[in-house]
Amino acid sequence: PISRKRARYCSDIPGVRWHQDRVWLVQLLDPEAKNKSKLVHGGYFWPASDTPEEIRQAKEAAEAKAMEIANQRGIAWESKEVKKLSELPAHAPRSKMIGISWSRSEGAWHATCKDASGKQLNYRSRPDDESNEAIDRAWDKAVAWRQ
Repeated sequence: PISRKRARYCSDIPGVRWHQDRVWLVQLLDPEAKNKSKLVHGGYFWPASDTPEEIRQAKEAAEAKAMEIANQRGIAWESKEVKKLSELPAHAPRSKMIGISWSRSEGAWHATCKDASGKQLNYRSRPDDESNEAIDRAWDKAVAWRQ
């Protein structure tokens, strides 16, 4: 399996990341662009040296620039409370159906099967809420897709 190397430094501000060239990079998605993947480039922020203090100062400058661009363009960030994977609910399959399992990280039933050419097909059925009835309805949708 291919593993990705985790960034040495990171920022909590969306659009600010540590680049492999040892520089902070500011890039935000442009909400007004027709192409929803268009980026607004905010610049590079090089630390004066490799000391943790200089890297922190460059990070703060990059985060300030990202927030400035966000305010100018009306980009709002939503804070979401994130649960640990171990805190998310786990559900057992509702029957002995092969090829359907609960994906904790996605909060959905994950159904798989292969078509005539051998290509694997995937389907996810998410419940509307966390009630048992909604989870059962999502299970039924995954079973119907699988058959």
